[in-house]
Amino acid sequence: MIKLRNLFWGTDLGRARRLLVLSILSISLLGRAAYWAQPKIDKWLGPPEPIKVCTDLAISINSNFSTMNVNNARKWVGRPDAVINVWGFVWDTEQKRMEFWISDGTDGWEIEMVCFDTTPPHYIVFGEFDKTSFVDQISKLGIETK
Repeated sequence: MIKLRNLFWGTDLGRARRLLVLSILSISLLGRAAYWAQPKIDKWLGPPEPIKVCTDLAISINSNFSTMNVNNARKWVGRPDAVINVWGFVWDTEQKRMEFWISDGTDGWEIEMVCFDTTPPHYIVFGEFDKTSFVDQISKLGIETK
């Protein structure tokens, strides 16, 4: 019995084993504490985006329009992988609102433009959207298709 205790808790090899067991227990407890604290750490390291403050819709739209709005629109409608071929601003007379239309050539999305945010590039803040076919979008604009 004494030899077994000396082997495990002794001053030579036993001490190394004791330290190994204690370090494994410490790492296990540290891992459990990290697992428990992970949501709090995520919240602390990655705070939510600030609420966007809107400007008026009167920001001029020119040919230097940011493609970041198209990327944001793809993410907004849940299709970040879609290849958008056509996009533009359309006044919807039925809804009486400005909309940002995007299309991949098959499907089209008519996205409500709530406003522009106050960051210097003035990205669009999107609202509700409808998914339609590209042909329906073209016919709403009054363009005939063959």
